[in-house]
Amino acid sequence: SLNRGVDAVGNPFKHGGTAYVRGAALDPLKLKGEAQFQRLCRKLEAGVDFLQTQPVYHRPQVEAMGEVLQRACQTVGCPRPKLLIGMVPPRTAEIARHFNRSIPGIAIPEDFIAVLECSADPAAESIRFCADRAPAFADLADGFHLMPVLVENRAPAWVTRLRENLGPTLWQADGRPPAASASTATLHWTKEPAS
Repeated sequence: SLNRGVDAVGNPFKHGGTAYVRGAALDPLKLKGEAQFQRLCRKLEAGVDFLQTQPVYHRPQVEAMGEVLQRACQTVGCPRPKLLIGMVPPRTAEIARHFNRSIPGIAIPEDFIAVLECSADPAAESIRFCADRAPAFADLADGFHLMPVLVENRAPAWVTRLRENLGPTLWQADGRPPAASASTATLHWTKEPAS
C-alpha cells in the first residue's frame, strides 16, 4: 500500500506513494526439492522484484538455479524477477572453511580454499578470484551483491577489478558509477552505458 500512496490504515500520503522494491533470498544449493520449489513459487506469487543469491562460485550452480527459476516463473505465470548473484571473498582458507561449516547456503569450493591456503596474500587472491568469476555470470544474472566480509579495506580493489572485467557498463542501481570506496555494494550492469 505504501507504493500506492496510502499508509497501513488507508490514509493517503500528501506527496504520493513510495517506490519500494521487494526482494527475497535465493539459495541455489537448496532448489532441488519440491518444498523449496514451492517456497520459490510463493515468493514469486508475492510479487518479488528481485532475488538475491547466497554467494556462488561456479557457473553450473547458477545455470541450474536459472532453470528452476524459469520453471517457477512459468508455474506462477510471472516474468522472471531481476537476479543478483551474491559474492563473498573469504579472507583466508580458515575463514572459508568456517563459512562452509557455519553459514547455511555457502559452499566455497575446496579447490578455491586450497588456492587460498597456498597464497602469500589470500585476501588479495580471494578478491581476484571473485572478480574474475563475475564475467562467467554476466549473461545469467542482472547484477551482483558484493559482500566484502572481513575484507572491507579491499573493496576498492574489488570494484576496480570488476570494472576491468565487466567493462565500462558497470553501474549502481541508482545509475551512478560504483564508488571505489564502498564497503558493500550492489552492482548492476547493462549492455548500454547508464545515462
